[in-house]
Amino acid sequence: MSSTKLLLVLAWLFYLPLLVIGNVFVEERLVLLSIPINVVIFFALLLPTTILNAKFRRKKSITLAGLSLVPFLIAFLLTAALYSPDLEGVQKYLNLIILGYIGAVLLIIAHESGNLEILLKLMIGFLFILFICAVAYKSYFGFWRRDIAFFMNGSIVFGRNMCVGFFLSLFYLKDSRIYFALCICFIFGVLWSMSKGPIAGLLVCALFFMANKNKKLFFLYALIIGSFLAALINGAIDLSGTPFNRLQVGLQVLFGFSDLNMASGSINARTEMYIPTIELIKSNLFTGVGPGNWSQEIVSIFSYPHNLFLEAYSELGIVTGTILLVPLCLFLLSYKHQMFILPLFFLISHQFSGDMADARWLLLFSILIFSTGNNMLLQNSRTKLRAALTHP
Repeated sequence: MSSTKLLLVLAWLFYLPLLVIGNVFVEERLVLLSIPINVVIFFALLLPTTILNAKFRRKKSITLAGLSLVPFLIAFLLTAALYSPDLEGVQKYLNLIILGYIGAVLLIIAHESGNLEILLKLMIGFLFILFICAVAYKSYFGFWRRDIAFFMNGSIVFGRNMCVGFFLSLFYLKDSRIYFALCICFIFGVLWSMSKGPIAGLLVCALFFMANKNKKLFFLYALIIGSFLAALINGAIDLSGTPFNRLQVGLQVLFGFSDLNMASGSINARTEMYIPTIELIKSNLFTGVGPGNWSQEIVSIFSYPHNLFLEAYSELGIVTGTILLVPLCLFLLSYKHQMFILPLFFLISHQFSGDMADARWLLLFSILIFSTGNNMLLQNSRTKLRAALTHP
């Protein structure tokens, strides 16, 4: 194993738990014997990452990844000049930048060195381990109860993680004997979470994937999925008394087949957040209320509005918020990229759930796609072939 591959694998194994946890700062639940485990892992991650970055710093893709952070730096300078931000609010933005950027750099270096497939297969394996742990954990504490954590994460984050596992399996495990089994497990994980955002993102991105693969079959798939959703909405298929009833009621409310009062608490809670948040944006159009200060302005059981754009614009204002959102949407410039659906999925799901720190997955894949062009998988294959010819 080459030194580059060894460093990449080592750094990636340190990085994956931090990506799932989403915090590089001291957190009470992650302290063991007075030692903040996540902080120790973060400092362990910095060493191999720094060595790799120094080795590949002249690569164009690494330069593009660095330039993609310029809007974040501008946004933070404006934030420092305008606000007295909440400390936890600043930390969530820092977690977004640190974890999103480090992950993107590691994947870009893996792409340049022909090791991308190894890292993404490790990610699939890590997410599958989380799935197994969640099954074991919830089998004991309550398999269908959404108020019981899915091992390390809540239902929404777990659903998003399972979607990542599913899409990565589509790209990298087609020739594997366990391909079909893993896809079934990950899809079940998404549905098991009963989270509307991940499920909506999965449906849209799956259709997008089908449209790119086979346009003729796309219409058949779209017809089947559309017919099933229509049957759920008009009540031809009744899920009353099942754990998935909340999803059916949500669809019926969305399309006007049911009263809002019949919806689950999450739909009502989001409606009660979105409307006053829009008014908050209007009254603080250019200044916002400061990072992390949304919860001080809006009376809610939540500490953030569960919508990426509403959070950015309410806390940072229209100008600074737009600047900060640019790196998160850079992937839209590379819509032909074979992994385009990954950040697209996160962009869709973040309209329903998650705070700014949760957008680290979106930033990770957005920078990766922006920095590596429109056909990363083909380029990666060429890199490995060139390496094999150079060093037989």
